[in-house]
Amino acid sequence: MDKNQKMSDKILCFLYKEMTEDESVEFLNSLEENPFAMQEFLEIQETIESIQPFSFSPSDKLLSKVHAYASYSLISPQ
Repeated sequence: MDKNQKMSDKILCFLYKEMTEDESVEFLNSLEENPFAMQEFLEIQETIESIQPFSFSPSDKLLSKVHAYASYSLISPQ
């Protein structure tokens, strides 16, 4: 794994709160020392923030269709 991939992995771990407090502090210090890593961090953070408004929950209409299909499957012989 190259340095860029390791940094990307660390950025994602930080953004998704998968680091301990000590690891987070160390990571933030390393960003301050590396402008390229800071730029990558800001780009990844912006991307994550831009996709968060999307809903990953099914709509009520879809749930109704699934429920109706499941009910039909239980009643109908196959």
